[in-house]
Amino acid sequence: MYDVLYRRGLTPWVAAGHAQSALIERLLDREESWHGAAAGRTLVDLGCGTGEHSLAAATRGWTVVGIDASAVAIDRARRAAAASGLDVRFVAGDVRRLTDVPGLRPGVSVFVDVGCHHGLRAADRRLVADGVARLAASRASLLVVGMDRRPGLVGVGVTADGLAADFPGWRVEPGQTFELGGRGLLRRVRFRVFRLVKGDPSGGGASDAGGPRPTISRP
Repeated sequence: MYDVLYRRGLTPWVAAGHAQSALIERLLDREESWHGAAAGRTLVDLGCGTGEHSLAAATRGWTVVGIDASAVAIDRARRAAAASGLDVRFVAGDVRRLTDVPGLRPGVSVFVDVGCHHGLRAADRRLVADGVARLAASRASLLVVGMDRRPGLVGVGVTADGLAADFPGWRVEPGQTFELGGRGLLRRVRFRVFRLVKGDPSGGGASDAGGPRPTISRP
């Protein structure tokens, strides 16, 4: 399905991802501060699409793996990486089966999920969470940017409690909400930012506490 949508240009999430690029840069700034130097550390972009956020991470020195179900999107991501002279491994694969992705080994420092988790069914979210947990380093972090759960959006959206249930043993740090603005189809949809940390000594769960959060008014 997504291959067809990419070929026809029916991809409002691509415009949304572009609008969020400044936000992602701020989030990556924080991860560099948390984890230390990016060199030698792996970042996995879940549902990477055409690879904009993967490329942003690669310019900082991260070893980046981008995964998406659409072969068309992955082909475009690979072309963008080649044009930029960046070494990013883009894989056409299933984020629900991360341990089956060739060459993806335990020890991943950062996972990024921009607009993927919020559209998955509950059972699929748990499969993604299981794969992330198996591959995550001891102090790994997960960044989730997704649509706010709203009445009428059945099964769509992301919440702190939902993430805490999907990722037991991870601390959930809710961020602020924001709207994209502009003229796109998703301009008035509210999005939320979450950061999860593996093996938090507090025992995990949702919390409004934690380290400094990025200040977000509009990406």
